[in-house]
Amino acid sequence: MKKRCITILCLLLALMTVLPAAAEPVISSAAGYTACIGENNYLYLTDPDQITKVLQTPIASLDGITEEFLYCTTADGRHYEVRLDGTSSRIVTEQITWPAPAFTLEENVLIPHSESGMQLSGIPNVVAACSTPEAIYYVTTSGTTHTLMRLALPLADNALPVGEVLVASVKKPLSMLATPEAVTIVSEGSFIDIINLPNLSTQGTSKAGEPLTHAYAYNNKLVCLSLGEQGQYTVLSSEAYTPLTPEVMAAMLTPAPTAVVTAAPTVKPTATPKPTKAPTVEEDDGRISFGDTGSDVRKMQRRLLELGYPVGKVDGDFGENTLLAVNLFQCAINYRNRRYASEAMLTKLYSKKAPVYDPYAPLKEGDEGADVKIMQTFLDDLGYSLGEKGIDGKYGKDTKTAVEQFQFVAGLEVTGEADAETLKKLYDEKNPIPNATATPVPPTEQPTETPTEQPTETPTEQPTETPTEQPTEVPTETPTELPTEGPTQGPSTPTDL
Repeated sequence: MKKRCITILCLLLALMTVLPAAAEPVISSAAGYTACIGENNYLYLTDPDQITKVLQTPIASLDGITEEFLYCTTADGRHYEVRLDGTSSRIVTEQITWPAPAFTLEENVLIPHSESGMQLSGIPNVVAACSTPEAIYYVTTSGTTHTLMRLALPLADNALPVGEVLVASVKKPLSMLATPEAVTIVSEGSFIDIINLPNLSTQGTSKAGEPLTHAYAYNNKLVCLSLGEQGQYTVLSSEAYTPLTPEVMAAMLTPAPTAVVTAAPTVKPTATPKPTKAPTVEEDDGRISFGDTGSDVRKMQRRLLELGYPVGKVDGDFGENTLLAVNLFQCAINYRNRRYASEAMLTKLYSKKAPVYDPYAPLKEGDEGADVKIMQTFLDDLGYSLGEKGIDGKYGKDTKTAVEQFQFVAGLEVTGEADAETLKKLYDEKNPIPNATATPVPPTEQPTETPTEQPTETPTEQPTETPTEQPTEVPTETPTELPTEGPTQGPSTPTDL
């Protein structure tokens, strides 16, 4: 009897050890509810109609979700059951029956579970995995290559699990989390990659120096967390991010007819003609053209994706996303932007020396292409005038003036050339640097009187806010608190449960 009691006690201790490791900071149900630990460690619960309610009590972990209830642990160690429709909550005192998990990951072998809970055939060489009610997302490794895969759910009993490739090459994950919007991978060095699920575009950022262990992207927010030894999550930061949707990508390539500020800076009337970026080799007729479909397009998309270019989904369709990736690659090899991929370009694309995508590759006066157009779009959004031609993909005199103004406001060396440091500050949506109310004169040209070639006044129609909004409240709709029901004991009892 004593031996049996010791055995039971060991099992209970083991269960207590496992449960915190299984808890997550974000979780979704098949009914369309998504709960996450957000700003101030509060609980954010979004229903199928995208209405978010906020439980203003620090949460340590989300422990599970069923068709009716969400189970969570507060920062002071109490376990709560929250009805998904927000009508009630209470302290959990009895045993809870959890739904069958989607998978287990043991010694780099992913074991998917069927809808009834049956363990299916294992998938080897898996270094990380996460799931939503719709799919299991996992990363397999082969040598130094790591590939993001997707296994659709639910799975039938005795099914043979076969995943599909989502992204051919990703960084080796230290952790990964999935929401209905994106899969977020945290890798060594506190790098974060957000793979937007609707189009598989990838956005990256670095949080070097921060002790983050997990991150997730949801409701236009990137939330970074640290997982403690006791299984509790602490929110380190919560910032706005804009998913790289096809509409956003297309807008970066399409000049907006009304986006140009009417009053443009004065330029020297004797400005020398700007040089143009000429191809290094003669290009032939297009072999793969915009609008084409098929295996050749899919092969090109896959290679562009391997090199980091924002091709979107590998679907064999040469659409707007693929055109952007092709144009950016053409910029990297000093080819003029075309609406086709020539044989000469494809030869360079498939070579071992093909350049990887560098969003901060320096630009200077005379350059042309999609990379210049992206830079111009950011300058224009922040209120820096690009003159009458506006966003035209050409690094001319007006664009150089806008870069100079941005560099001065940002506290950088004023050169008029967009080096990597300038572009990093320009593309930093977390800390935007809008144009000042009065355009300053670069320090190297500050005489007692303002020279005629330098603008002396800010255009009257200058935007006063950065178009890429940094919301001050989460979520975008006014959140409503969960009902004031539940426990009343203790000073730290949630008042809005």
